[in-house]
Amino acid sequence: MPNRYPAEVRRQVVDLARSGTRVAQLAETFGMSEATIYNWINQEKVDRGEVAGQSAEQAARARSGEASNPPAGDRTRGLEVSAARGRRHPGGAMPGLQSAPIYVALAPACATDVPSR
Repeated sequence: MPNRYPAEVRRQVVDLARSGTRVAQLAETFGMSEATIYNWINQEKVDRGEVAGQSAEQAARARSGEASNPPAGDRTRGLEVSAARGRRHPGGAMPGLQSAPIYVALAPACATDVPSR
């Protein structure tokens, strides 16, 4: 989504708010909502490292596709091929599922609670 306000206006509003000008007064003067100004102030705190969060630079990189994660197609290729061939995992379930603590604990109880047809 494109920014509605130029970066210079945003910088000026944030600087005025940090210098002590009331947010309500800034919102009225610049014709924007108080929530917008508070969002800008909070993002400025993140960008300066005052609070934890995703910086504007990190968000821009993520939006542009420079994320460090590979595309979903690369991660799911093996599953798609297996599904297309109609194959299941040799164990009948996902690898390691039978040894997972929750599976071991619930499998016997589930097997006895299943009504017969």
